[in-house]
Amino acid sequence: MNIKTIFSILTICFAFASVTSAQDKFAKAISQDEFVTSHEKGLFTFELPEDITAKDVELSAEFYTIYFTVVFNKETHLVNIKLQDSEDRAVHVMGRLFISLGIREIRYMEKKYTIDEFYATYLKDGKKG
Repeated sequence: MNIKTIFSILTICFAFASVTSAQDKFAKAISQDEFVTSHEKGLFTFELPEDITAKDVELSAEFYTIYFTVVFNKETHLVNIKLQDSEDRAVHVMGRLFISLGIREIRYMEKKYTIDEFYATYLKDGKKG
């Protein structure tokens, strides 16, 4: 095997590992009872992946302050998102925060949803878990 072949194999392995790990990135919604209760108050809590840092959350959240405030606990990896108002747009924009953090799925009640599916099923137009 020459150097070019070895380099090509390593490149393919790294590319596959990157794609695989990106697909596994999800946020987990809290329990159904807590979700329904907190949703009524405009407060949402999600558990974020271990590799997301407080700095990542802070940098992403600063773009959405007119819609919601974000508090991240770096020990538990829980993020609290408090809506500024009850407008549906604010809830929809919450998905942008997840996408900016590299999160593509929400897990809730043992099921996986894309960001859009979760919004349409549980958040759109005041739906409550």
